[in-house]
Amino acid sequence: MSKSELASLLAKYNSRMGLATIAVAIGILGEYIAHFVFTKEKKNKMEWVCTVLFALLVVGGVSGEYWYGKQLSETVDSLQRLSDGEVANANKNASEADEGAKKVEAASKGLDKQISEAKAQVASANAASPLPLRRSVQR
Repeated sequence: MSKSELASLLAKYNSRMGLATIAVAIGILGEYIAHFVFTKEKKNKMEWVCTVLFALLVVGGVSGEYWYGKQLSETVDSLQRLSDGEVANANKNASEADEGAKKVEAASKGLDKQISEAKAQVASANAASPLPLRRSVQR
């Protein structure tokens, strides 16, 4: 998966985990309200329905938090592996570029030496020449 796909999954799982947390909060609040509203010894059908509904919200919300938390963790791990690979590749490229620069620098030093030797030969040849030269080759 690409970074953008993984980032999209992170956002999706994070929002769904938030919804699961809201479901837990509503379920717990509903259970407390049902408990205090329906304080009779014997519960009627409506009271049981409310109690079961809010209990299911709590269980569903906690399950959702677990599931989406797990998905978030796996997605973060995938994104970390992808990023680690990119960093390793960038480090490898930087190392190769550094080696190339060192080779170019060494070659440049060799060429500088050859140029100096050639200039010395030209100067020596000019000095030894019986004919005066109007201009000498120099760089």
